[in-house]
Amino acid sequence: MDFVIDESVDAAITSALRNAGFEVWSVTEEEASITDDLVFQRAIEKNAILITADKDLGDIVFRRKLVNRGVIILGLAGLTSED
Repeated sequence: MDFVIDESVDAAITSALRNAGFEVWSVTEEEASITDDLVFQRAIEKNAILITADKDLGDIVFRRKLVNRGVIILGLAGLTSED
């Protein structure tokens, strides 16, 4: 399983996924500050699940009914990234 990690996601989550053996492409590391549309495009190109904490990005995907492998929207209220 492959993931594209949006800039809104803490680096600890990226590291944890990599340490667990997943392929991870990080917007922060590869193409910082790209638009939401490009973030989503990278996920499509890589046939990866998009992980974001940006609710606007999730709304774009669902409102436009864009075809994708999957989107995980993190809501970690009251939790640390390590949790």
